[in-house]
Amino acid sequence: MVRLDLDGFLPWPQDREGMDDLLQSVLAEVQHSRDLTLTGSPPSWLSMQLAHHLGQYLSSLYYECPIAGLVEVFDHNPF
Repeated sequence: MVRLDLDGFLPWPQDREGMDDLLQSVLAEVQHSRDLTLTGSPPSWLSMQLAHHLGQYLSSLYYECPIAGLVEVFDHNPF
């Protein structure tokens, strides 16, 4: 499983073009991975947008929360 710290992508995008650039950067980082754990402190809207976009590329996505621990966002693995 790949871990990706979203704080490494600061500053957060402020418009659609910036969001598209961020999505492409994240895809380049997780290339060939089927399972991903996001870390960092992104705004919730950004996390939801990334989860929505990455759903077509990943088998599973998790967010590592400092308070709640590892939180499953989705798991498309049928097994």
